[in-house]
Amino acid sequence: VTLTPHVNDPDKCGSTMKWEVPSAADNCPGATAIAPPAVHTGHFFPVNAAPHVVQYEAIDTSLNKKICTIKFDVKDITKPKLNCKSASLELPTSAANCKAKLKHDVQCDYSDNCQGGAYTCNHHEFGPGTTNVTCTATDLAGLRTVVQTSVTVKDTKSPEVRNCPSNIVKTLVDGQKTEIAVWTPPVADDNSCEDIKCNEIHGYKPGDSFAAGDHTISYSCSDSSGNS
Repeated sequence: VTLTPHVNDPDKCGSTMKWEVPSAADNCPGATAIAPPAVHTGHFFPVNAAPHVVQYEAIDTSLNKKICTIKFDVKDITKPKLNCKSASLELPTSAANCKAKLKHDVQCDYSDNCQGGAYTCNHHEFGPGTTNVTCTATDLAGLRTVVQTSVTVKDTKSPEVRNCPSNIVKTLVDGQKTEIAVWTPPVADDNSCEDIKCNEIHGYKPGDSFAAGDHTISYSCSDSSGNS
């Protein structure tokens, strides 16, 4: 007898199987059907790759025998569980290493009703900003669970300003009301590898004319993360 395939009990790696117990009849009284040791209807059978086989043997008083074979499969239909954690990382602070990506393995909690299986994620290196990560769990039955999480790399380092102009001193000659001042605007490097632009916050630019007195020229260099 081949029974209809059964599926695993909820959260179990197998199923409690029940069947009609065979009986024996013979031309002479006294025949009995004997089950295998420790196997009976209502027994728990694990998920299997090959069919489970239970055999009953009928024996009469003359030791004549007859075998009744019961075959069945227990299939795993429970998908694995996967819970993956989002992460927040900080970008390296050195502008010299701005092209280097952070290596990070997303941490997940994996479980399944049957032992074995594993999970993989599709990203292990991360640059500035938020990257969506897909992680897939696969159990030994080939059942899969896919979850989404994210890794955010934050930039908290201000740009490094270089070539900041020195103070400039100009002298007005007789009758002169203004004098032209020329300088080279500063430049900046950043750990994000961005092309950083430095802007004069008062609106001054090289080649402007200035009257007598002190004039403050200030440049602000900012990256896309708001660090300046």
